[in-house]
Amino acid sequence: MRRVRGVRARIVLAATGAVALLLAAGSAIFVVAQRQMLVDSITSETVQQANEIAVALDAATPPSDLATGAGEQWFVQIIDADGAVVASSTSIEGEQALTDLTTGTGQTEVVHASNLPLGEGDEFVVVARGVAAPDDVATVVVARSLELVADSTAVVVRLLLIGFPIILGLVALASYVVAGRALVSVETMRRHMSQIQSTAQLDARVPEPAGDDEISQLARTMNGALARLESSVDRQRRFVADASHELRSPLATIRAAYEISDLHGGASGPDGDVLAELDRIDSLVSDLLLLTRLDDHGTTLHLAEVDLEDLVLDAARRARLRSSLDVHVEAPPARVYGDRAALERAIRNLVDNAVRAANARIDLRVQLRPDRAAVELEVEDDGPGVPADDRQRIFERFVRLDDSRVRDSGGSGLGLAIVKEIVHAHRGTITVEDGAKGARFVLTLRTAPSFDERDGT
Repeated sequence: MRRVRGVRARIVLAATGAVALLLAAGSAIFVVAQRQMLVDSITSETVQQANEIAVALDAATPPSDLATGAGEQWFVQIIDADGAVVASSTSIEGEQALTDLTTGTGQTEVVHASNLPLGEGDEFVVVARGVAAPDDVATVVVARSLELVADSTAVVVRLLLIGFPIILGLVALASYVVAGRALVSVETMRRHMSQIQSTAQLDARVPEPAGDDEISQLARTMNGALARLESSVDRQRRFVADASHELRSPLATIRAAYEISDLHGGASGPDGDVLAELDRIDSLVSDLLLLTRLDDHGTTLHLAEVDLEDLVLDAARRARLRSSLDVHVEAPPARVYGDRAALERAIRNLVDNAVRAANARIDLRVQLRPDRAAVELEVEDDGPGVPADDRQRIFERFVRLDDSRVRDSGGSGLGLAIVKEIVHAHRGTITVEDGAKGARFVLTLRTAPSFDERDGT
């Protein structure tokens, strides 16, 4: 059996189930009590009838004038000491004795029987009372059918069966509405939390309902957690930003000193190594600053149509200047919709990653999808490739693979993380797969804006 999902559904099922159990128990008790009340009432009337006849017999009234009965529901017999019927109601004249009960004078006995020699198996209440008749001791027998009790009970049961599902339906509807109203605040908090998660706006808060119930306390707890999280993240961002800014000043000073030394004929070996390391540190600081801004404010895009082939050709020229690799380009005209500077940074990072990993060649291919809704850029190298287990992890920050993938010291572990942030901001995708020899990165971008972007929303 599948588990029922949703608090609202569980509340409805619990409330309806509880009411169903209570109704079933109450209905059973009511039916039994009502039947017993009717039986007691009929029994009391039957005993009273037998007493009245006995009193008349004690007064020496002729039996033939007393055993008259009242319709088919009442049966009266006067039985002598030998068990012979000396008088009876007109509806059972000539019938044998209804019962073989015998009692002493003035004593009354009441039984329920369904095996009387009359009727069709109906249940009867039978009252036998002993009296001193003028000639001898006699027994007054009065039998009353309980058919009315059975009929009344059946009517009540039918009414309960009709009303049972109606009541349960009303309870389910009422609990559904009440639970929905009670969970409105929870749903509102969920939507706000989802929006906070998607936009990373940690300064936002969920609305706090009035009152001091559990939902209000939950909202206050969530806002307190958000406030602490915002404070912690702000401290981390300020630390990274401050550290990055503080690093840039001495780096600039060191760079200037070594460049001046190099211009005046200083030793090229050590200075060249230091300058290379300075370039790497400067790139790392720039990446840290960019990621800090992305975390703090999100990726602010200046959207326009961009010639993707121009960005790819520029990245290819830069790769040829920086390395001796064979850079092969297939870049037919293709326009995408995005931020030129951000896309240029993403493509440059992808090409730099391929340059560091390649043995002799990298391939850059631009192709328009058949539906013309998107453009794909493939950046492929002939290096060692990316293991399948690491193809998601490499887009995380400061993740660097084995030495086979980063033979030089140029990688900072932030380039692909920046690519991922920029591509997701453009609602595109970035994946890595096996190439002909090494790894193939596939960047997919849209060719046209969506309606909300055109409207500026």
